[in-house]
Amino acid sequence: MNKQLFFDDLWNNSNNTCILAMAGITNDLTNDLNNRDVFSNIANKPFQFFTNGQIQLSGSNQYEAPFENLFNTLKKYTSAFNLAASELDLLKGLKLPEIQVRTEIQTTMQWISSDRKSFTVPIFFTKWRQDQSTIDYIKRLERATSPVRSKNVTGDFIMSAPGSTDSQTGGLCALKIGNWFLADQLLLSNYSITVSQETDPMGEPLFFEGSITLTARKIFDSKTVSSWYVNPNEVII
Repeated sequence: MNKQLFFDDLWNNSNNTCILAMAGITNDLTNDLNNRDVFSNIANKPFQFFTNGQIQLSGSNQYEAPFENLFNTLKKYTSAFNLAASELDLLKGLKLPEIQVRTEIQTTMQWISSDRKSFTVPIFFTKWRQDQSTIDYIKRLERATSPVRSKNVTGDFIMSAPGSTDSQTGGLCALKIGNWFLADQLLLSNYSITVSQETDPMGEPLFFEGSITLTARKIFDSKTVSSWYVNPNEVII
């Protein structure tokens, strides 16, 4: 098998790739991933990358023990009062009892909030056909992380979120990983790539590799987050 056929087979097998779609053409990003023809604007055409490493998923919660914090605060003020009383003739002999945490309920932690979900996906792209361009991909990644400059109704220049001047969809992304993950309402918060020194006859880099990091637009409930993980037997193309 020659190099082109090898990469064509990898490229056409969705288990080996991830697809990143930027908003700007329609508002239904998950539909856009399943219907790529809707992307007529090259700036918003979906990115397709090879995945070449382990994908990092992260989530976290914040808890605190409100009673414990309250008692610690009262304890601090009690100690301060007792110190002042010992120094002032007017308050001599006065002493507040030390406040201590004594019961289990006082140490109970309660949920405060959950952080937005975050995904770091390793990516790799190489040029194996004449009609491909690593430079085009790099430029599109740069545009996807740079604001859009446009004019408002008064003629002044303003900066808008990457991908669109629409305040509702600007910056929003959808991400498809293999056949097991599909989520929208994401923001591309970071990309980092290393570009090869080797070039093709046209002078373009042969490949680049690195990672993209996406963060959920808001804190989603557990039902929504669970819906991102698709049964791998239900192929989504």
